[in-house]
Amino acid sequence: MNQSPDVNSLRWKWTLSAIFVGWGVAICAAWWSMTAYSYQIDGEAQSIAAWPSDSNLTLADDRPTVLLFLHPRCPCSAASLTELEQAISDTPAARKPRVLVIATVPTQYDDQWTGASNVERGKRLPNASVVFDIGGVESNKFGVASSGHVMAFASSGDLLFTGGVTESRGHAGNNVGRASLVNALTGAAFPTAKPPVFGCRLCLPEPSSREESGAAAPLDPNQVSLP
Repeated sequence: MNQSPDVNSLRWKWTLSAIFVGWGVAICAAWWSMTAYSYQIDGEAQSIAAWPSDSNLTLADDRPTVLLFLHPRCPCSAASLTELEQAISDTPAARKPRVLVIATVPTQYDDQWTGASNVERGKRLPNASVVFDIGGVESNKFGVASSGHVMAFASSGDLLFTGGVTESRGHAGNNVGRASLVNALTGAAFPTAKPPVFGCRLCLPEPSSREESGAAAPLDPNQVSLP
């Protein structure tokens, strides 16, 4: 028995509706996934108030010191490098900091880590040197967990700023973190908020061994370059 034209038309409409709904759901799911990743935080930092007394890094005694903790192979950290460079550019000459890029690498590493593009860009930051932090020993002392974490210290060792300098993962542009860093370096204001850090998890010691990591795995002096 042939079906009426009205029934066929209704089925066709339901089919088209199902297709459009499916497309809409797929688009929304993709958008949600990308948005969630953009604001994903891979590790929570531990709070410190001053330069760690057991750090093997050297604090500048005549100007602020800025540390950028970096996963050499984290693609989203390119934005952190861009924003830090802009923050330094926005800082008056008298307050421009010494910069240490702390590149964490695993205990077994090769030139794919030490020669990564993030490392090369870090070397080109103003007044900057790169330190290869083998096994994340130094990074662990400063309590950081994610690539792109920036910390600024006064010459006294007091913490001036800690947090991220990008609006989201891999996104460069004006943001609260970068502005807060500039304010901290110029003495205009002490940031009360800690901007979130959007970046890959650093190469850090396993949680069970962190208490022993400071003595067990010091920095390799052959991999340290300080100004």
